[in-house]
Amino acid sequence: MEKKQEKPFKTKFFTPYKNYIFASLSLIFALIFIFSFTNKAGVIGSLIEKAFLFLLGNTVYIIPLILLTAFFLLLSKRNPYSKKEKYLGFLLIAFLLESATLFGIAELEFIGANGFNLQAQSLGGVIGYLLSFLMIKGFGFWVALSIITILIITTLVILLEPLFKKEKLEQEEVVIKKPTPKKKIPFLPRFKKTKKEKEPIIKEAPKIKTFSPYEAPPLNLLSKRGAKPESGDIKLNASTIQKTLFNFGIQVDMGEVNVGPTVSQYTLKPAKGIKLSRITNLANNLALDLATESIRIEAPIPGKALVGIEIPNKKRAIVSLYEMLASKHFRSSESPLFFALGKDVKGELVYADLGEMPHLLVGGTTGSGKSICLNCIILSLMYRNSHEDMQFVMIDPKKVELLPFNPINHLMCPVIANPDEAIIALKWLVGEMESRFETLKNAGNRDISSYNKSWKQGMEKMPYIVVIID
Repeated sequence: MEKKQEKPFKTKFFTPYKNYIFASLSLIFALIFIFSFTNKAGVIGSLIEKAFLFLLGNTVYIIPLILLTAFFLLLSKRNPYSKKEKYLGFLLIAFLLESATLFGIAELEFIGANGFNLQAQSLGGVIGYLLSFLMIKGFGFWVALSIITILIITTLVILLEPLFKKEKLEQEEVVIKKPTPKKKIPFLPRFKKTKKEKEPIIKEAPKIKTFSPYEAPPLNLLSKRGAKPESGDIKLNASTIQKTLFNFGIQVDMGEVNVGPTVSQYTLKPAKGIKLSRITNLANNLALDLATESIRIEAPIPGKALVGIEIPNKKRAIVSLYEMLASKHFRSSESPLFFALGKDVKGELVYADLGEMPHLLVGGTTGSGKSICLNCIILSLMYRNSHEDMQFVMIDPKKVELLPFNPINHLMCPVIANPDEAIIALKWLVGEMESRFETLKNAGNRDISSYNKSWKQGMEKMPYIVVIID
């Protein structure tokens, strides 16, 4: 528990002020060394001077310069060593030791390197003298001098390189910040901003003064094929369900069977006192006895005192768009936002009205038919409305499903595949929605349908705008 309490203190207090703390320490030690060398730091300063002169010799006079360099680097706004204080410290210490070794090599060249003499260590101190002695003894004077010179130059390059790199990056940032023209879609120019504007300028949506007579395309353009589903042996399946439940002490009366395009629903009524959870818990046992991959139990069926068990059909039926658009129910609807969805578990056609939603989210696993469903919705709406009555804004960042719709007249703009353009388009749509609210309010209408019905000569009719995002 104690360790967990120490962590927040470290991160919340120490980290934000780390540069200031290290910079302050660098300045303090630099001042201590400066006053120590001038005999103005008292007894402790005198001891520090003697100790460092013994260890590093005359190289010690470089220490204040190194510490002041660290101080200015840590406080600089262009600090290239931010969050790398240990790296900076290592480079400065390496430079100090290399300088001491260089002084030691220069000193040993004049007194000879035949023996190790602690009395002769005024330039590089004990440390510099020891390192230089070993290098000269091992490599000779010229090789040792070359090695230490290369090391000093390398350290200085590594130390100073981030400063020039930082300056170069800042110059590049200035170039990057220059605005570059972006690809525009037809209605996007109305979003251009000026420096004084906080909100995008939004023009009115394209409106039409008159509705030209619209003739729906012939349905014979669509395929009429649609094989019937094969549910298997219905009597055998019903008997298997009843027997399986009976084996687990559950008595049921089998009801009607609804054959849908993909599944068949077997209805049953459990005896009084039977908990529905006992039936739902036997889903795996029922699937095993019915020799099917999986089943779905609906307990109870909404609006009925029955339980439904859905079993996948042996052969699925294709629900054709032709069948849905040709039905009396679809053709008799007066709503322009009425669209076809498919068939339910009973095999009955299912429709919906986008105006009653007004938002629709299509979800499902990969390969479950989301794209086909979306295409059917789009085609249903296009079939009912001309491009003057309804317009689409399609956004498809994946550039797969909606791009084939690009040539049609119903689009307000080409299918948007760029995320940046999608954001601009959505902002425009919000502005258009607010503008339409104001128009409807002034006209005394509640919705687009009532507004268009009250249309008079000279007025502009308002088309529906449907936004589709894949």
